[in-house]
Amino acid sequence: MKFPILISFCAILSGCTITDYQNNLSKTTNCISDFSQVSYKTLNVDSKLEDEIGNKNSQCINNPDGKMYISGYKTKSPKKFISIVVHPNLGPSKSTFFLPQLLALDENNNPSIVKEAFVIKGSQIMHGSMYEYFYDVSREKTDEFVVTTDIGLMGKLFDYEHLNSNDNRTIHYSKMPYAAGSKIKVKLLSKLPF
Repeated sequence: MKFPILISFCAILSGCTITDYQNNLSKTTNCISDFSQVSYKTLNVDSKLEDEIGNKNSQCINNPDGKMYISGYKTKSPKKFISIVVHPNLGPSKSTFFLPQLLALDENNNPSIVKEAFVIKGSQIMHGSMYEYFYDVSREKTDEFVVTTDIGLMGKLFDYEHLNSNDNRTIHYSKMPYAAGSKIKVKLLSKLPF
């Protein structure tokens, strides 16, 4: 009877380890030299795409400040908003947070930053806190977008807030380093969900 409990406990513990995206980035060789070489996933209207920026197949790009992970998306019309849901990378000894940055690529593959319209902080059972970033892309003339993070944030700390799951009212505050990558959900919305 004790043996199955031990196996379950070990399985739970092994699920607590987090991916060291920064270390992965230093080893990856799937880098491109400019945005004309981005490979794209298709974002359909009112559907979501689960992705991981920083897995072994992730693209990265070399820029003057260093290299960073990227994930490219082609949007279908009518495009109004892009939503990116991020859960902090939580682990027992180390936790990190990926701050998404959305880039719009013009016809010459030149990137420009799309500023988020607003951010929602929430809580999900079994996943802890989630942050959802909304970007208004209705005026963007392109259908090609790239999600990355600001390389200048590496080594800096994110002010993380999460809701106490016991009372769903108490907010806890902590600091964690920014991450080079994360699991994310990307959604193309025809209208806001609220």
